[in-house]
Amino acid sequence: MMRKVFLVFLVLGLIFAAGCNSPVSLDKDGGIVIKGEDGEKVKIGEDGLEFTGEDGSESVISSGDDLKLPDGYPSNIVPLMKGGKITWSNKSTEDNKSTYWITAEYNKKAEEVIKFYQDKLADMEEVSSQEIPDYYSLNGKKDGYNIIISVTTNDDNTTLSIIITPESD
Repeated sequence: MMRKVFLVFLVLGLIFAAGCNSPVSLDKDGGIVIKGEDGEKVKIGEDGLEFTGEDGSESVISSGDDLKLPDGYPSNIVPLMKGGKITWSNKSTEDNKSTYWITAEYNKKAEEVIKFYQDKLADMEEVSSQEIPDYYSLNGKKDGYNIIISVTTNDDNTTLSIIITPESD
């Protein structure tokens, strides 16, 4: 509720400061839209931030307590382990190629999360891994994507980070 009140005051302040020809508006869903002179656009809404560059590139960033995977996320290549809560979600698209970045929190031991991804991604190519106290990373390539999995621990939580980028041509 406080977030919505803040956003309303932010919009009103931006509109007041910019005058009648303001690049700031509200869309039909109640989101704040800010347009640049060269076609770039930022939308602030319930689902997070959406950026559109003047070249048509797009990025959608969400953060919260229990988010969904971004549209088009390649679950068939890098599945998300069940039982976690997604706290960060990002999808960026440029030249019709998408990059995904997911962060999820688990109430599981890090070893369980690590083993899940070692098993699910056993067929990756050019694999490397690193393990130090409270941190593990697994990197490789699969089905046209570069994949980075990292697992960190603190207190009772295990944090998983997944970064999926398209391989360079």
